[in-house]
Amino acid sequence: MVTYDGRPSPFTQLTSTSDWESLFSSAGIADGIDNVNSAGLAPSLDTPGRNAVMTAGQCVIKGALWRADASVSTPIPAASAQNRYDRLVIQLSRAAATSPAYVQPVIVQGTPGASPAVPPLIQNPTGIFQIPVSHWLSQSTGALSALVDERDFVFDVWHNFPAPLPSGFANSGSCRYKMVQSRYVFLHFAVTVSTGAASGGPALYQMPVAYSPTVAQRMSGMGYYANGQITPSIASMRGSVNTDGTIQLLGFPGGAVNTGITEIDYSGYYALD
Repeated sequence: MVTYDGRPSPFTQLTSTSDWESLFSSAGIADGIDNVNSAGLAPSLDTPGRNAVMTAGQCVIKGALWRADASVSTPIPAASAQNRYDRLVIQLSRAAATSPAYVQPVIVQGTPGASPAVPPLIQNPTGIFQIPVSHWLSQSTGALSALVDERDFVFDVWHNFPAPLPSGFANSGSCRYKMVQSRYVFLHFAVTVSTGAASGGPALYQMPVAYSPTVAQRMSGMGYYANGQITPSIASMRGSVNTDGTIQLLGFPGGAVNTGITEIDYSGYYALD
């Protein structure tokens, strides 16, 4: 049996990076970007200069703090004969030979092809560990397009819902969301319903890629109201956050006023993985 003395203590200090990684992991502190106390490393593309750009910001990755006090540009490799997807990540390299190389922004170049795919993240318990910032299409012509923000946030600001509502629905209150500890999304919405509401499974909103779960998540505790009063549950109606980011009302009846529903409210969390 092997045990390790408690640290830090008056007798034993935290002296290794593996100790810091273990401490942050045990404390439940996620890897991700601070979008509250910094500019959040917001991504963009410098197409003429062929760079992936991040604003100033800071992040935590495996117990290490990395910060940029001004925008950072990372060169994108030259175009390939076919289109490809490239990805900007913050990379921790445990085998780095210098301090700047221990944590730094890195371009992960995808494989060119007729139907290219976004290159996967490397997140090894030893060696390389990456957190995502963005990805884009690097076209064979040299053009850069289709930038997708895929930052994970340990601290996030509130965002208003990103898409207009479908016909028959209207915002009646605060409709917003935020990421929590890179693993969960808290969301709230209140919408009014009219006779023009679509039946079946209308999609209320389209969440950004970074806020889309890897597995569809059930939305429990949804409230249905008739003239300001809560109505009994309707067995066929339920909510879902899908892997494409759509917030969907499944089994929603057509002509909702016929069921007495005039408003739908929801507040809750869903997991990203």
